Amino acid sequence: MVDTGSSANILFHKTYCKMNLAGEQLELCNEAPLYAIGGHPIQFEGTITLPVLLGKLPYTVEKLVKFYVVRIKSPYNAIFGRPFLSTFEAVESIPHLKLKFPTEKGEYEGPNGTRKRKRTESEPSGSRETLNIELEKFGADLSNPIVEPAAETEEVELYAGHSGKMVRIGKNMGADLKTKVITVIRQYHDVFAWGPKDMPGLDPKTATHCLNVQPEAKPVKQRKRTFTVERQKVIEAEVEKLLEAKFMEEIEYPDWLANVVVVKK
Repeated sequence: MVDTGSSANILFHKTYCKMNLAGEQLELCNEAPLYAIGGHPIQFEGTITLPVLLGKLPYTVEKLVKFYVVRIKSPYNAIFGRPFLSTFEAVESIPHLKLKFPTEKGEYEGPNGTRKRKRTESEPSGSRETLNIELEKFGADLSNPIVEPAAETEEVELYAGHSGKMVRIGKNMGADLKTKVITVIRQYHDVFAWGPKDMPGLDPKTATHCLNVQPEAKPVKQRKRTFTVERQKVIEAEVEKLLEAKFMEEIEYPDWLANVVVVKK
């Protein structure tokens, strides 16, 4: 599994045992443990550096990859994280189940006279079907830290009988699991927010942020910027939402003014 959210390359202990690595010993690892999606720590059995070959002839590339060996259940043999992608200069496409990376054999001359690298793609080869079979062996365990990305979803009412607030859940989960997930979501409906006013602020006793401004610094007053009608409406709407939620309060700065920067998200 290629996981862009993983900060480490993971080799599962069951896979390590089946590889019969003669003379290859695990190195002790004193690094801090990894944390799974559920927040629980995962201890390392050790680390091992192995050669990894990607691609199909003649477009292949081989490099050494450091893996952290862990002893937990998983339908996968290994997880390639961000360090793997960086090592191979690879780019992942989740919707297409493709992996692109440069190879030494793929160079050619482009039409504009510049040198380009041809890129090869890894084929899924029925990986989704294989994954589904493996997942059935483990059952629907919500504590499993491995989650399949880019799953199809469907909308579910957060409150039964009210279509105004919807949440999205996995579409292909079993009926029993789906019922349990919906029950838990509705039980903890208060953790969902549809706007700033639904998110109460922290007590200043818990956390306070301040700017360490040098007392001798000279205040900077910018000229008031004029925005287009469309942007002005956006600014006013956002300010009203933050005022209503008491995330901000109105105050006058006669000597220090910074204009709003509008960024579309």
